[in-house]
Amino acid sequence: MHRNFLTIFLLAFVMTAVLMGNFAGQYYRWDIPFSIFMYRYVSQEIVYEGGTTGISGAQADDGIYENIHEYNYGRKLVFWYAENEPAQNTTSTTYINACTLNFNVTRADNYLVIVTFELRGSSTSYDALARLLIDGTVYGETNKEPQDITNWHSYGWIKRVYLGVGAHTVNVQFRSEATSATASIRNIHLLVWMVDMAYAENESEISFGTTETNLVSLTFGPPSAPQTYLVLASVESRPASTLYSVRIRLRVNDVERNYIEWEGQDTTDYAAHVVMYFENFSSTQLHTIRVTGAAESGTMYARRIRVAVIPLGEYEVYTVSDETQTSTTSTVWVDYLTLTRTTRSGEFLSFGSVMTRHASGTTARLANFVIDGTSYHEYQEEPQDTTDWVPAFFMKYRELTAGSHTWKIQRRVTGSTGYYRNARILVVTTKLAYRLDVEQRITGIPTADNHMLQIEYYITGDSENVSLYLYNFSFGIWEEIDILRARTLENYYFKLTDTPYLQGGEVRLRYVQKENDNDTTYLMIDFVRVRSWMDDP
Repeated sequence: MHRNFLTIFLLAFVMTAVLMGNFAGQYYRWDIPFSIFMYRYVSQEIVYEGGTTGISGAQADDGIYENIHEYNYGRKLVFWYAENEPAQNTTSTTYINACTLNFNVTRADNYLVIVTFELRGSSTSYDALARLLIDGTVYGETNKEPQDITNWHSYGWIKRVYLGVGAHTVNVQFRSEATSATASIRNIHLLVWMVDMAYAENESEISFGTTETNLVSLTFGPPSAPQTYLVLASVESRPASTLYSVRIRLRVNDVERNYIEWEGQDTTDYAAHVVMYFENFSSTQLHTIRVTGAAESGTMYARRIRVAVIPLGEYEVYTVSDETQTSTTSTVWVDYLTLTRTTRSGEFLSFGSVMTRHASGTTARLANFVIDGTSYHEYQEEPQDTTDWVPAFFMKYRELTAGSHTWKIQRRVTGSTGYYRNARILVVTTKLAYRLDVEQRITGIPTADNHMLQIEYYITGDSENVSLYLYNFSFGIWEEIDILRARTLENYYFKLTDTPYLQGGEVRLRYVQKENDNDTTYLMIDFVRVRSWMDDP
């Protein structure tokens, strides 16, 4: 009888301990014959990077999971774009629209407008004209009589403009000087880019003589860290002579990076040229960009001189360049500069530029811009003078699929020898930088002889490993104590007894994945808790 009574008493005690359940976030279990296990689940969470579906999924051993996941902290391309690539012709002496971009701005800010196109005139006596309008205001004009009616001049503009919230319109228009002549335009690419930039401009017409004269100057930096910068400059220049050249230089930290020299077919010609340069600027000094002008003889003119410097450290960038002067006599297209990259799928802005000169005034040099075998720009010019150096500037937006892609600048001539230098290609896309950094805290841990951290979890998605940190209360620092690697459900244990990671009934842990990558890692947690128990009596 006494033996039966003892059995009933022990069973009743066990039932009572189990039925106590989870009160005040604490769970007790008495494992026969000696130890009582006490559990405290995670109660607080701080998200530094990444995201979570909520801490409640980690507060019970119930098969309901908290999803702690990475978030993309890369810089996304934000822009509006329009294009009209087929050749358009007109004999109208009033401007007609050639390409229009309508868009809505939700954030009032400065935006960079970039335009490039090719312009041709059918008469060496009359101008072909084009202009840039932003919300009805003219911000760029070019007018040019061609040296040869087969010429396709490479023209364009950059312009920083403040846009308020609401609807906006950017237009490229063109016309002919006379109804007896035809103006043609093609490969119009128009971009409005929301991007950080340093910028300077001088919109007024400036006259200058044979002494090199500053037209606009921009000093910036030093950058917070070395990174690639895109330098864009545009200028409308006029030789005011059919015998002597106007000379425009882009100087970066006093080093000449582009040199334009051209004579006019007519003294009223205004050419709108764009040049591009890129460099990984040092973070230890200020940097200065200057556009200068000089006349070969007499007085020359320039207006709407603009410089933009764009930091690209927050984007994914591909570049290639060849600054040396080389030549070709090939009358078929030959590769000049090539960039090949294996990319993910996404949106890509591609830029190219090259300086050109030709040895004959009766034949032409050509350059084109090719992406994956398709040409998106084709410049052709027979020079007014064989000493002329004229830029071709290219820009194209494309969505690309994942895989290998190739960008090229190609060249050829219709006769004689063409010279080329300062060839550059730069491609910009969104940088994917998926990271996570989440802290969890377990508080109210009871006094006991032994403590064990328990995490039931698995990793999915991109399946990168996740570092587990614990806070060292003695030294006030986070210490990496292990790597979570499991791709299937795993019970992870870490002994906390007599460590500096448990103090005042509190444990702080942190999940960290700092390697910027292109996809999301998911840390799936069923529970996070501390198990506490007394030594056997």
